[in-house]
Amino acid sequence: MNSHRFFSAKGYSAHRNEQRYVSGLENPDVSLSGIHCEVKRTESLRLYEALYQAIDDANGTALPAVFHRKDKKPWVVIMRLDDWLKLYRNRHGTQTEHF
Repeated sequence: MNSHRFFSAKGYSAHRNEQRYVSGLENPDVSLSGIHCEVKRTESLRLYEALYQAIDDANGTALPAVFHRKDKKPWVVIMRLDDWLKLYRNRHGTQTEHF
């Protein structure tokens, strides 16, 4: 399943950017509110290269994230820990629960 279809199936408004191969600032592969989605469908991912591309292209306007999937494997998301913590704080506030 393509990433934009995956988001749509889960109830999120997302669409594929038809100019995704152009790259550049604020031009995500998939438009998802507040997240700059850099999508990589490859068997071999150069993780930090892809992450730095997402960071550069997000240009501080959205949280950069790399969405990656190998053939016949589930989607994974790669992002900086500080950015993930922003998402967590927005969801749970500053109070944390101990597991």
